[in-house]
Amino acid sequence: WFLDAPFALKLTYLRDIDGDKIADRSIEEIRALGFKDEIKLADWHSQMKTIFPDVKKNVSLTGVYALDGQSIFFKNNIEIGRINDAEFGRYFFNIWLSQDTSAPELRKKLLGSS
Repeated sequence: WFLDAPFALKLTYLRDIDGDKIADRSIEEIRALGFKDEIKLADWHSQMKTIFPDVKKNVSLTGVYALDGQSIFFKNNIEIGRINDAEFGRYFFNIWLSQDTSAPELRKKLLGSS
């Protein structure tokens, strides 16, 4: 995995969760990674709230980091939205993939590390 190459991250939810809560938590995690531009955070939050649906247990959301820097989101393999900001994509996917993630054990599993 390299952040400068396209990749996909698929998460299958183990419980029901409101889409707005996914967006809220994503912003909290991006802040925790050190991003401080509140204007961009508000814009990203608004876009995520529009994109992320409420999910039920066993529903999958997939995020694709495209070569052009777009983040493309899918629910059960159907496109649900895009955010065209490479900086967003770097921070969003680093919620799970950064060495500074709040979930290091999940990161290891996602990257196939021991």
